[in-house]
Amino acid sequence: MAFDLTEKLQNVFKNLRSKGRLTEEDVKAALKEVKMALLEADVNFKVVKNFVKKVQERAVGQDVLNSLTPGQMVVKLVNEELVALMGSETTEIALRPSNEITVLLMCGLQGAGKTTTTAKIAGKLKKKGRKPLLVACDVYRPAAIDQLKINGEKQDVEVFAMGTNHKPVDIAKAAMEHASKNGLNVVILDTAGRLHVDEDMMAELQEIQAGVAIDQKILVVDAMTGQDAVNVASTFNEKIGIDGVILTKLDGDTRGGAALSIKAVTGCPILFVGMGEKLSDLEQFHPDRMASRILGMGDVLTLIEKAEAEIDQDKAKEMEKKFRKAEFDFNDFLDQLAQMKKMGGIQSILSMLPGMGLPADLNIDDDVFKSTEAIIYSMTREERGNPAIINPSRKRRIAKGAGVDISEVNKLIKQFGGLHKFMNWDRPILTDSGGFQVFSLAGMRKIKEEGVYFQSHIDGHRIFMGPEESMQIQSNLGSTIAMAFDECPSSVADRSYIKNSVERTTRWLARCKTEMARLNSLEDTINPHQLLFGINQGGVYEDIRIEHAKRISEMDLDGYAVGGLAVGESHEEMYRILDAVVPYLPKNKPTYLMGVGTPANILEGVDRGIDFFDCVYPSRNGRHGHVYTKHGKLNLFNARYELDSRPIEEGCQCPACRAYSRAYIRHLLKAKEMLGMRLCVLHNLYFYNNLMTEIRESIDNGCFAEYKKNMLESMAAGPQD
Repeated sequence: MAFDLTEKLQNVFKNLRSKGRLTEEDVKAALKEVKMALLEADVNFKVVKNFVKKVQERAVGQDVLNSLTPGQMVVKLVNEELVALMGSETTEIALRPSNEITVLLMCGLQGAGKTTTTAKIAGKLKKKGRKPLLVACDVYRPAAIDQLKINGEKQDVEVFAMGTNHKPVDIAKAAMEHASKNGLNVVILDTAGRLHVDEDMMAELQEIQAGVAIDQKILVVDAMTGQDAVNVASTFNEKIGIDGVILTKLDGDTRGGAALSIKAVTGCPILFVGMGEKLSDLEQFHPDRMASRILGMGDVLTLIEKAEAEIDQDKAKEMEKKFRKAEFDFNDFLDQLAQMKKMGGIQSILSMLPGMGLPADLNIDDDVFKSTEAIIYSMTREERGNPAIINPSRKRRIAKGAGVDISEVNKLIKQFGGLHKFMNWDRPILTDSGGFQVFSLAGMRKIKEEGVYFQSHIDGHRIFMGPEESMQIQSNLGSTIAMAFDECPSSVADRSYIKNSVERTTRWLARCKTEMARLNSLEDTINPHQLLFGINQGGVYEDIRIEHAKRISEMDLDGYAVGGLAVGESHEEMYRILDAVVPYLPKNKPTYLMGVGTPANILEGVDRGIDFFDCVYPSRNGRHGHVYTKHGKLNLFNARYELDSRPIEEGCQCPACRAYSRAYIRHLLKAKEMLGMRLCVLHNLYFYNNLMTEIRESIDNGCFAEYKKNMLESMAAGPQD
């Protein structure tokens, strides 16, 4: 699902975020563009008028205009008002106790997907432990009865039908008797549709209501019809009174007008949205998650729920281990394709990821993977597990078996490691060289001038990694930035060892530079513009660090990293080394601090001239229930949060804080539910990204020193209870 509206709103907000301070005129001009975008998205004009008025009244307040991040504050307000517009609360289908029969009346126009949706609802209720009965009350379209029977069989749900020679009300009454006799507790009436709303249809629905006690009247409308869907909903509500709406074909809707207008115009909540033709493609409607999708912030929680429902957890754990060990092969690729299909395909997944900003007209057909699958299935098991053995003769055999040109096989094998395409990520990717493993696997390696010999911890076989091999692997991965191969010496190593290590690392860097230039010049290189960063080493010896910084600066690389820190030395030692070495690195090239760190480390690093960072802290700590806030780190395992109804951090817009309390997340963690860890990781990643955004903005506004001081003091003060 992709909305035209999303792209337009993102452009508006991008302009707002680029401004350090907002004036009232800036806000009004932006909201004028928002207004036009909403109208073009086919949102009801009265709804648009009221929406813009509410946002403007809130946005021109002093709290927003004087905020350090006014652009983000406006986005937050728009998000909140969108949520309010669509109903704020998630609405469930109201069901009677399981010992009573709940009757649902499904209605709508022809072509909206009512009969298929009826079967989808039955399947969802069955998974919740209910015993549904589908009832074929459409006596005008014989195919409707057959369609309901086929879909009922797929859902393993009984279908009650009496053919086309009985009145719908009599069929409904007979179905109630059948349900009562057979212990079925949800009766779902699939009524007849029309090409348009007419009196006969309404009279028929009213007759069914008079003959059978209806608990919920649910209208199915086609989202792609925009305002027509809203008008249909209004008419049905006036005539028979509806309790909820299901929007179908939302995956094909590029405007989003119906989703934004129905609740505001009719007062009826949206219960579910149809996201495809498969019987599993029906999602609970969450106003907050839909607002996130519309604003291009993704819908991670729905993605998580889909993943938990469809992905084999044992396989996922096994896959994680393979990723960590860089052992991902073609067999794993096939497994990933299969699981991706279960989750709705790649377009569905990408639409839920934050920041993807998919164009509304983008159509990613999963059939594009068919030739890829054919190639992989034409490989032997050994070839799938070890693509390196696929020589020219094997390629010819594989191409013949798959019915493709040998160039397609070459392309797949070459691009299998291309991270950008593999991940469908069009932004920068940095890959490390393997140098850290020289440190972390010290007990299983031997360092020589040509490179490092490792002993496999799995079967003991020898693995060699040298500067050239490291560059070749990273070139095949096609990352934006490749790191030079180096040794990360221990912080407690003696001076003589570190000096010799740094000299060898310098020689390796020269070899890395030569090999990278060669690889980038090749015709079939995945990324011929791959950048190479050198790494400054030297332990905690300032003079060795400074001398090394001078030597590698002379090589005129694309960027420079400070490595070998956060490996056992104190924070004070780290800051001392940064104070000493950063001034000797080129000021016109990016400077990267590897493997660091805490929010305080990042603030101190920026103050000393560091441009970017990487660290496992936010994810690793999140998996252990430790979450970062502007008031320090919280341990959600602590008993003090057992009944704490607040979000992790007040005002935070991450998926966890928008939807869940500290108490609930703590409960998930204590119960060892994966969702608890995931929510903590999501929050931490959001916090870190937001921290970097605020740092950049404070630098642009010339107030970084003040920002750093306030943040450090706030975090040092600890949580506010």
